[in-house]
Amino acid sequence: GLAPELLKIICNDLKIPFEVEMLPWSEGMLALKEDPHAVLFSTILNSERKNQFKWAGPFASLDWNFYSSSGNGLTISSFESARSVGKIGVLQDYSITQYLVSEGFTNLEYCVDNVDAFDKLLRNEIDLFPSDRITAEAALAQLGNSIYDITPQLVILTELVYFAFNKDIPDKVVADFQTRIDEAKRNGSLDALYQQYLQAA
Repeated sequence: GLAPELLKIICNDLKIPFEVEMLPWSEGMLALKEDPHAVLFSTILNSERKNQFKWAGPFASLDWNFYSSSGNGLTISSFESARSVGKIGVLQDYSITQYLVSEGFTNLEYCVDNVDAFDKLLRNEIDLFPSDRITAEAALAQLGNSIYDITPQLVILTELVYFAFNKDIPDKVVADFQTRIDEAKRNGSLDALYQQYLQAA
């Protein structure tokens, strides 16, 4: 995808060994906090996280939507109507979960991961799930379903995506990453990655 490819390009450019490990989100967050050599991607910078880590970016934007199962006939047009549904699936430590809690949502049900959440959505065990389209498509593919099995109901917000670094990583390394991201924006290489992986500018 976009983030690991950009990370690989920057690491190769800076002569930094490139090693990626795929973890559940909660384990990735824990590693970022505890491992002095860790960087986590793709990560939303919000007020709760800002001072916990060091940051380079942004290199992408993310549109969060409430999704429902296409078969359940649910229609929502506002946060108020979303607050009145039975259950909204969320994931632990996700920025969108933190946002919904801050907005006073109390009808939240925690799911294991995106695949679990979309499975529950399709089974009508939850009424809504906040996600971006790329993540939704990937999770649904694992379930043998398609994006047409869900319906976008309401755009919640747009957030910016960064690389998050453990606070022990030297400022110069983070600054070097920021310089390379800025260069990728100027020279068109980031746009090319966007076109390749997200089919968008």
